[in-house]
Amino acid sequence: MLIVGVAAVLIVAIVLVARQEQDAGTDVLAGSRMDASTLPVTVPVRAVAGALIIDVTLGDGGRTVPMVLDTGAPTIVSERVADVFTDGSAGSVAITSSRGEVFTNQVVRLPELSIGGARFSDVGAVVGSLEPGNPFFCLTETGFLGASLLQTGAWHLDPRSSTLTIAASVQDLPVAEDAWRLDFERASDVSPSPLVELAAGSGTVRVLLDTGADTWLALSPADFE
Repeated sequence: MLIVGVAAVLIVAIVLVARQEQDAGTDVLAGSRMDASTLPVTVPVRAVAGALIIDVTLGDGGRTVPMVLDTGAPTIVSERVADVFTDGSAGSVAITSSRGEVFTNQVVRLPELSIGGARFSDVGAVVGSLEPGNPFFCLTETGFLGASLLQTGAWHLDPRSSTLTIAASVQDLPVAEDAWRLDFERASDVSPSPLVELAAGSGTVRVLLDTGADTWLALSPADFE
C-alpha cells in the first residue's frame, strides 16, 4: 500500500509540474513586447510556393533571415535558432496538429527581434523541428512569425503591393474606408489565431484565417454536410 501511495503522490506531482510548465510557456508566448516608437513601418513580402515570406533580424543587430508569416499558428523557431539566440527553455505548451494530434513543445524567449526597423523584445516562441525533409525547410530554416507575436500590434497585409505594414493601432494603418471589418475570436491562448464566422448556405461556418496555408478554403466533411 505504501508503494502505491508513493506512486500516486509522484504522479500527481508530475502532473502539477507539467501544468506549471505549460502555464509558464503560455505566459512567455503572450509576453512579447513591441517598441511603439519604431512604428509604423512597411516591409516587402515575398510569395513563395503559396507561403508569405518576410525578412526578420534576430538579436541586436544580428542576422537577417527569412521567416514565414503564419497567422494560423504561434510563433515558431527552429532548434538551431533556439540554441543560438535564446537562454534555453522557458516552459512548454501543448500543441494540437491539424490532424488532432497533441504534442508538447518547449517554449523559448528571444530577447531581440526586428522587422524593417520595428523592434520587438522578449518574443516568446515554440521550438519546432525544421530539418531537411520538412515541407517548409525550402522556405525557411528559421521559423514562422505567428499569431502570438501578431497580437502585439496592428498588421496590414496588402497583396496588391506585396507589402506588410506594422503599426501600434488600427488607426495608424493604411486601411481603405470601405474595407470589410470582421469580428473574430481567438483560437486559443497558445495561438490566438483569428476564427471568423461566415455565412454558408442557410447557416454559418467558423473558419481559421491562416496565411500559412496554401489553399483558398478548406472545410471539414461535417461543415460540408
